[in-house]
Amino acid sequence: MLYRGTLIAALAIVPLVSTAAAGSDQNNAQPTAPATPDPAVTAHEIRIGEDDLAFEARVEMLELTDEAGQVTAHLFTVAYVADDAEDDRPVTFLMNGGPGAASAYLHVGGVGPWVIDTDDQGLPTNKGRLVVNPDTWLDHTDLVFLDPVGTGFSRTVEPDDDRYFDRDADLDSLADAIDLWLDAQDRRASPVYLAGESYGGYRAAALPKRLMHDRGIALGGTILVSPVIDFATIRHHASRPMSWAFLLPSYAASAAGHDLAEPADAQALRTFALEDYLLALVHPDRMTALLPRLAELTGLDQDLLRERRGRVPTSDFTSRLLAEEDLAVSAYDGLITYPLPERERGRSRVDPVLDGMTPAYVTGILTLLREELDWPHGRDYRLLSRSVNRAWRYGSERSQGYVSAIRDLREVLSLDADFRVFGMHGETDLVTPWLATEWLFEQLEDALHLEDGRLVFARYPGGHMFYMRPDASAELAEDVGDFFTDD
Repeated sequence: MLYRGTLIAALAIVPLVSTAAAGSDQNNAQPTAPATPDPAVTAHEIRIGEDDLAFEARVEMLELTDEAGQVTAHLFTVAYVADDAEDDRPVTFLMNGGPGAASAYLHVGGVGPWVIDTDDQGLPTNKGRLVVNPDTWLDHTDLVFLDPVGTGFSRTVEPDDDRYFDRDADLDSLADAIDLWLDAQDRRASPVYLAGESYGGYRAAALPKRLMHDRGIALGGTILVSPVIDFATIRHHASRPMSWAFLLPSYAASAAGHDLAEPADAQALRTFALEDYLLALVHPDRMTALLPRLAELTGLDQDLLRERRGRVPTSDFTSRLLAEEDLAVSAYDGLITYPLPERERGRSRVDPVLDGMTPAYVTGILTLLREELDWPHGRDYRLLSRSVNRAWRYGSERSQGYVSAIRDLREVLSLDADFRVFGMHGETDLVTPWLATEWLFEQLEDALHLEDGRLVFARYPGGHMFYMRPDASAELAEDVGDFFTDD
């Protein structure tokens, strides 16, 4: 989850949202971590298609320590391990993003054995009611959900300790947690994978190198869900024309979904975005001639496109596309609408996906922990933490200008011929557009002369959390199964 804060320059294209609903910070205070409770271990069985899937769930706090061996934080984990698993069964560590987001999004949103019941658009139908997930990835791999420090129930021992709210410290803490879990559960010989959403996708792209070099853990692969791999691809400015081009197909798919544009083939959109449109961005004298075609694709008025010189910020698109109907569209899914407050033409400060789903996610994860997994500890589950997000330190990438995991991925792909990457996006996600990742994958393939199958890319109907849509979830489950079996 990319959590949108005004203090993060790399995310300034997206409006600030409120997380005052359940699961957000209370007075932005970081509570002191309690004493480490004993793990809760329970046995379960669910029906997947015509087969029964038996597994063990393990909920626990992992202790993170400093160089002196003192416990500095507790990191909350939920693991699902299939019964009678063979030694070659994969284990996948999953995380969300933000920074400041807990793993409940992937956990009860679309990947775990129980998920929130949703409608065809992927919106919760009953305030967090849980159902058995027919598309759970547990059918293909054991799952370990990680809540980075400051999210979920993960806390520092000292309430004012912000050492983990840093890009490098965060990655190191997650690497420590993975190392601890594999060692404690005697799973070092298992195929190990990562999966991360949004900024979690950055984590899942940057961590393989650290795990390889610093921990001696070789990964089978990593799964990047709606990722931001290189922040330059989503930072819009006149001097960075590529970022505008990457957005165009997602705008077009959203407009077509509201019958404001003719549906267009994704590859045709890609070609137009990276050729005609990109040339007009580089050579502004060509843009005027392109405005009628841009209006046809995006459903936007030519006057707005002319005013913006063909460069339409996400905030303009979401508030202008359906303004005549007094509606705005979500930045997280351009197909989902909500009333436009007071016909405002500027940035909306709420989002029906990010904000509107918060109660369902918090209710869903707490219900799961208490009623199914026998974990009664704690009630303040931090789904999104504004204080973590505001305190986050990204560090500097002097040679690239923006935080990027491309070189990390390139190094692991170069050193380990068995390492594979699966990148996936929703077609109407306006926060992390799919074309950015597809283009980055092409650059990696070209630079390293990679064989087919090492970099896999897929698009699905829906937005940032496309996995909450039943149609996308079923398609994704099949593709994930192929990825783990290398078909």
